[in-house]
Amino acid sequence: MVESNIHAPYDSDLLFDAVRVLGRVMKRLKIELPGLTFSFADNYLRAKKRNLGIMNAKNSSERKKLYRDLIMVTETNIKYGEQCLQAIRFFRASSLEEHALVGRIREQLSHFLPLARQVVCQARRRILDDESVPALGHVFLKLRGSYRESLLE
Repeated sequence: MVESNIHAPYDSDLLFDAVRVLGRVMKRLKIELPGLTFSFADNYLRAKKRNLGIMNAKNSSERKKLYRDLIMVTETNIKYGEQCLQAIRFFRASSLEEHALVGRIREQLSHFLPLARQVVCQARRRILDDESVPALGHVFLKLRGSYRESLLE
C-alpha cells in the first residue's frame, strides 16, 4: 500500500453521491420503461446546492442545518428507490430487452440502497449526533466506481 495525500471523502460528498447515483438509476428506468409507475422526483440540484453550501458554510450551525436537509433529501431518494424496487417486482416485461433492463436496475438498486442507508446512518451519527464514527471511504469508491462503469454500458 502506498501513502498518498488524497483526503477521505466528506460525509456531504457521500450523501450527494448517493442522491446522484440513485437518481441516475431511477431516471434511466423512467425513460426506458414509461409504463412502469413509481414515485420519483429528481433531487440532484437540491443535493448539489446543499453539498456546495456545506463546503462554503461560515460556521458549524449553518453547516449542520445544510447537512440536516441533505440527509433528508438522501432519505427521500432512498424511499423512491425502495418504491421503485417494489414496482419492479410486479412489472411484466414485454420483451427480452425490457427483462434484461429490469434485471440490471434491480441489481443496481439492491446494491446501492444499502450503501446509501449506511452513508445516511454515518452522517447522522457524525454530524448531527456528534459521535466519533470511522469514515466510509470504501462506500465512496463503490459509488464512484460504479458510476464510471455505468458510463461504459
